[in-house]
Amino acid sequence: MKLLSSNQYIVISALVTPFQENLEIDYESLKRLTEHQIQHSIDGIVILGTTGESPTITQNERLQLIESVIKYTNKRCDVLVGTGSNSTQKTIEWTNEAKSLGADASLIVTPYYNNPSNEEIYNHYKMIESKTQFPFFLYHVPKRTGSCLDQSTINKILNLNYCIGFKDATSNTEWIQSYPKGKILLDGDDYNAAHYCKNGGNGVISVISNAYPKLMGKHLHTKSKKLELLIKALSCHVNPVPIKALLEQLNVIATDKTRPPLHSLNPNLKRLLKEHHILEEIL
Repeated sequence: MKLLSSNQYIVISALVTPFQENLEIDYESLKRLTEHQIQHSIDGIVILGTTGESPTITQNERLQLIESVIKYTNKRCDVLVGTGSNSTQKTIEWTNEAKSLGADASLIVTPYYNNPSNEEIYNHYKMIESKTQFPFFLYHVPKRTGSCLDQSTINKILNLNYCIGFKDATSNTEWIQSYPKGKILLDGDDYNAAHYCKNGGNGVISVISNAYPKLMGKHLHTKSKKLELLIKALSCHVNPVPIKALLEQLNVIATDKTRPPLHSLNPNLKRLLKEHHILEEIL
């Protein structure tokens, strides 16, 4: 993986899944979005995460999405696949699938809804590792999963042989120095990412980098007030609804359609986003 040899702050885009008006996957827009990432110096791409509306994607679509993005990137950046679920067996199957299709690593969220203990979550990852032997990032996002890891459990998971890094959507900088050396520590919150990096983090898995990959990389070094205002504006509704509206406005994807239960952003909020465009970073 290219990420393992990077000595700079890392920006990985949590890629949206573009849809046509009829809510079928728009592969032309997906190809254009992928190329936009690479041409603007992205380090890696995550597909089939929350931002990619993974709960609404069918099994056949999963396979085609993975194959398509790997083809589009053509090894020009790393491709990570969200393979986590609240079923250990399903996560194993999805991780082996990503491995067989040529992905570089998986992103595995803590099990959601069924509320396992920290010890059960550790055993979940340990079993996945033993059955897949494929590099993975631990993904901790308690606001969405209801599973909150303690410091000891995070360290135990990070010490697994195939765990290469950590996406921490809590932006917790207090524990960074306790984590095992050599792991890739990535914030999962655009707004806090610069602070996270200055306190020992290695980068970010970003939503706003769908639109502004290069600017997000600069922002980790020197904060951009314009980008901060846009990040705040994107919090007007649940992800990925606002970022899809922004990408449509910038002509990166053809429509801002999301699959139910989510719906496109209302016109008033779309106008708010337009006020925060940073066009010089797109041209």
